[in-house]
Amino acid sequence: MAEQFIVTGSTKDEQLVKIPLHTPSKDLVRIPQSGRTEVLLRWKDFVLSGSLDTTIKMYEVKGCNLVHVFTNHSQTVRCLATVGESTLVSGSWDNTLRFFNLETKELIHTRDHNITTKPNAIISVCNIDDTQIACCDFQGNLSIIDVATFSLVQQTNVLSESTPPSYIQGLVYSSSSNTLYCSVNSPTIKAFDLNLKEVVTLEHHTAPVTCILSLEDHLISTGRDGVLCKWTGNKLVWSVQTSHGVASSAIFRRNEEGGVIYTSGADNKVRSWSFSTGQELGVVAQDVQSGSAPISCLV
Repeated sequence: MAEQFIVTGSTKDEQLVKIPLHTPSKDLVRIPQSGRTEVLLRWKDFVLSGSLDTTIKMYEVKGCNLVHVFTNHSQTVRCLATVGESTLVSGSWDNTLRFFNLETKELIHTRDHNITTKPNAIISVCNIDDTQIACCDFQGNLSIIDVATFSLVQQTNVLSESTPPSYIQGLVYSSSSNTLYCSVNSPTIKAFDLNLKEVVTLEHHTAPVTCILSLEDHLISTGRDGVLCKWTGNKLVWSVQTSHGVASSAIFRRNEEGGVIYTSGADNKVRSWSFSTGQELGVVAQDVQSGSAPISCLV
C-alpha cells in the first residue's frame, strides 16, 4: 500500500510539514526551506511549494528531498496549477503567468498580464480541460487563456464597482457542470459558464470564503467564519462549524466509505471529516507548524 500523507505549509513558518496518515502525530516530518509558503501543489510523487521568496521549490516527498528550485518569478508566487501530463502554471505578484515543463524543469513561456495600468498580480489559477486555464487577478479580472497559444480567450471582471481590489481566495473548475467557481474575499461564491456569464451565487458563509474544492458534482468550501460546507449544484448539502477559528484550506482523499476531507486553519491543527455526512472524524495532527504558526495550505 502506497504511503498516505498530507503536507502543510505556512506564510508564517519557513518549513513544510509531512503528516503520515494513520500514524500518531509524533511522526511529523519537518522539512526546512528558505522562504515561507504561499501555496502547495501535488504532482505525481512530488510537492511543489510557491514561496514568498519568489521561488517554486520541488520536493520528492517520500524522502523529503529538494530536487529543484524554479527561480523565474521576481515576486511572491501566489498560485500553482498543472495542465496535461507535465506542465506547471504559476501566477505571481510580478503580474505574470509562467509555464514550465516539470519533466525537463525548463521555462516554456512567460505571459505578462498587462491588462490594466493599476497595480496588479495573478492571485488564482486553475486548469479547465488541459487546453485552457482560468486565472483571476488582484483587480478582479477573470480570464480564460488558451494553453497552446498563450492567448486570451475570454475575460470579465468579477468585482462590483464598490468593491476594492481583492484576493480571489478560490478559483476552481467543475467538469461535470462546465462551470468556474470563484470567491472574491466575500462570503459568497460566484459561478460562471465558460463564456464568463455569471450563472449563480452560492450564499451561506458569514465571513469571506478562504478555499473552494471541486469534487465531481460537488463543491467544498471553507471560510473565515470557520464553517465547512458541501454543495451539490447550487444547493447546500451540509455545513458544520469547525474549531479552527479561521478554516484556511482543505483537501479530499477518497476511500472505501466515499472519502475524507482534511482541513487546516488558525489553530495549527489538521482535522478530518466525513465527505458524505460532514461529521468530524478527529484531529489528525496538532502543533503542526512551529511557533503555533497558522497552517496556510495543505495538499
